[in-house]
Amino acid sequence: MLQKLLLQGLEITIFGSNDFYSYRKQIVAQGLPLTTGTLASLPAFSSINMNIDNLDKSDLSSKMTCTPEVSKTGLGSSAAMTTAVVAGLLHYLGAVKLPSTACATYSDKMLDTDLDLVHAVSQTAHCIAQGKVGSGFDVSRQSKSFLQAMSEIKSSTWDNERIEYALPPYMSLILGEPGYGGSCTPSMVGAVQSWRKKDPQNSQVIWKKLAEANAAVERELLLLKNIAQEQEQIYQNVLENCGRILAEKVNIKIPWCS
Repeated sequence: MLQKLLLQGLEITIFGSNDFYSYRKQIVAQGLPLTTGTLASLPAFSSINMNIDNLDKSDLSSKMTCTPEVSKTGLGSSAAMTTAVVAGLLHYLGAVKLPSTACATYSDKMLDTDLDLVHAVSQTAHCIAQGKVGSGFDVSRQSKSFLQAMSEIKSSTWDNERIEYALPPYMSLILGEPGYGGSCTPSMVGAVQSWRKKDPQNSQVIWKKLAEANAAVERELLLLKNIAQEQEQIYQNVLENCGRILAEKVNIKIPWCS
């Protein structure tokens, strides 16, 4: 069956969600206000803005050292796209069976196994594509057959953990970007790695503090989410009181805490 599918050939069309890309230039060019309402009014899967004009065409390495070619927001667009393509391919080729809806009737164990495989293949493909050689990722997998590569990845030991995660109620993340998108991931990672090699002692201290701070933020947000679920009324009362105090200090009116 797999051989038959592969002989038919594959045509893959990829659509990028607007949430992953910057449309600031497009909005400004049309003379529209820079508001969330304007952004929401754009057609789904709008054409992606490029930063070709910002590249130094006399220096081929400029594509890796200045602004990225694609105006992305820096929210993990390449990882999301890689995961979506890998999941679609594995499902089409019969390597996994993924639900088409969130309420599909699949056993948790079967779905967990399939999601773990999607994660492993996506992580491997993403690291190879972005040049992150090492850390247990073998570039030689590129030259191996599909079935052999799948067999090796499935038998590998991964230490990842999947948990349900979401922001606490009434909390939002606001993103600000300059118009040409986020950083170019490969070059940014290369610069960080170079810094760590040049100054291993200080960089290790900073790296550890940063990891601890990130873990603390993640932990506290998850704690707030759990409190909101277990003690909904108390959580809401605290938010309203905090909002009221803030509103009085800055002399603004917050509808939900009036």
